[in-house]
Amino acid sequence: MSATAASKPASRQDLINQRDEAAAQFIKNLEVLINIIKMKSRKDVDIEDIESNFIKAKQVPDEFIQKIGPYVWEYRENIAKQDSNFILITNFDDKIEHISAKAGNTDVDKISHFKQIIGKIRNIWRSTNDNEKAVLWRHLQNLNSYFASFVHIHKQIENNY
Repeated sequence: MSATAASKPASRQDLINQRDEAAAQFIKNLEVLINIIKMKSRKDVDIEDIESNFIKAKQVPDEFIQKIGPYVWEYRENIAKQDSNFILITNFDDKIEHISAKAGNTDVDKISHFKQIIGKIRNIWRSTNDNEKAVLWRHLQNLNSYFASFVHIHKQIENNY
């Protein structure tokens, strides 16, 4: 790659495509988590509600990631360290309003969707083997990675165009 090609800023459309890809990957990883929960807790009737809410919410991916992403991001250190106490003993209700206010979210319901997903992971955690836990951690870590990319690119679009 030439020096001029490397220094050429991405076009607005390129940035939008990158942002949309980060949002799509965030949603894909969340969907994998929901599917794992569904497989591990087939008799849990609440999972159908979670899945239904997820299907509705992912129709507006930018809004969805902007609402749920800050909640996942709040726990990024616990997720990066693969801290099982985070899964097993954290009271996720304590931070919903704080995180919502900090992120400018007024729609606490969308954040509570993620809280429900984490609650379901808690329910299956003890019956989950080490390989399955590694998959859960990887997808939780991916959520943070794709959220960070989404936010970074979103700010580039706002600041440059």
